[in-house]
Amino acid sequence: MAPVSPGEALGAAYRFQTRIGQGAFGEVWTAVDTRTGNTVAAKLLRPEHAANRDLVARFVTERSVLIGLRHPAIVAVRDLVVEGDRLAIVMDYVDGGSVRELLDASGTLAPATAAQIARHVLLGLATAHEHQVLHRDIKPDNVLLTTDWEQFSPAAVRLTDFGIARLVTEGSTGTRGLIGTPEYMSPEMLTAGHCSYPADVYSTGVLLYELLAGRTPFAGPGTDYAIAQRHVTQPPEPLPVPAPLWEVLARMLDKSPERRPAAAEAAA
Repeated sequence: MAPVSPGEALGAAYRFQTRIGQGAFGEVWTAVDTRTGNTVAAKLLRPEHAANRDLVARFVTERSVLIGLRHPAIVAVRDLVVEGDRLAIVMDYVDGGSVRELLDASGTLAPATAAQIARHVLLGLATAHEHQVLHRDIKPDNVLLTTDWEQFSPAAVRLTDFGIARLVTEGSTGTRGLIGTPEYMSPEMLTAGHCSYPADVYSTGVLLYELLAGRTPFAGPGTDYAIAQRHVTQPPEPLPVPAPLWEVLARMLDKSPERRPAAAEAAA
């Protein structure tokens, strides 16, 4: 894929502005929607993904699902652009950075603040689950904030990248397997290689724990395999937070998916 230049066209409706990040799947740019003048975010997938016909077909097939997923706590997917060797997902632009950046700057958050962030994530997940959509990669990097997020308006905290980890992984390998980041994976995903809606609740519990403690519940020395074993076999160390909050968090981190609350219940 040729390097992107500011001002270059993306499809017929967008022009690139500034690169704002990159990750495992590709680069993220701000772009202007030339039809409205609004700023959007464009996630450009890596060239090997764009060249994979099966992966492109999966994205095209699920385009309507991703575009149809609407909730204030979800970053809306606006468009899918397939152009030559480029595959781009066009989304809402959220201007306040990620929860990962917030954690890097602050270390930990007060229980009330951490609970509000987790609540927004869970409300977004509740809507996704109602539409039979799993996220499968909940982590601080995939939770975005507006610049005035501390007012906690309905759209202040927004979950992004729904289904992208699954689509890329399955489209690249043609098989089901471990999808996501080991520190945030549910025990059933680690042991059986598949999961359902309770896995997203578990991962949100890991996120909430990290907001409160400054580390994930099973962080420590060793390989990804060692971390996975701790997820499967060890209970999370209790945190010095208000008892009602710990009660909900402990249920979200239950080893058994059947004993975890649904997303809407955990949010409430």
